[in-house]
Amino acid sequence: MVTENPFDDTSAQSAAERDSQHEPSPPSWAAPALLFSMLMLGLDLVALIPLGAWMRDYGIGLVGSIYLLHVLASTAVAAWTVSQFPLQLDIEPDQQPF
Repeated sequence: MVTENPFDDTSAQSAAERDSQHEPSPPSWAAPALLFSMLMLGLDLVALIPLGAWMRDYGIGLVGSIYLLHVLASTAVAAWTVSQFPLQLDIEPDQQPF
């Protein structure tokens, strides 16, 4: 008499094999978050124009620290969002650097 092992589910194994063949795709919010962070970095560059006047009016420590925190946050969001995109390199075996 042949009994089947309930832990040997072929449909689960084939599903796992199918999932390993597909590359992970970035989340749906990754592209808008990247666009938003690039917009924030652009605004950081534009804010350099009146930055001197703001420092004179409100104090160099306050304006400088807020500006640097905004630049840091913008850069961190951009870097984190870029890390969500899978890196796809198509390098031939004979063209590898090592």
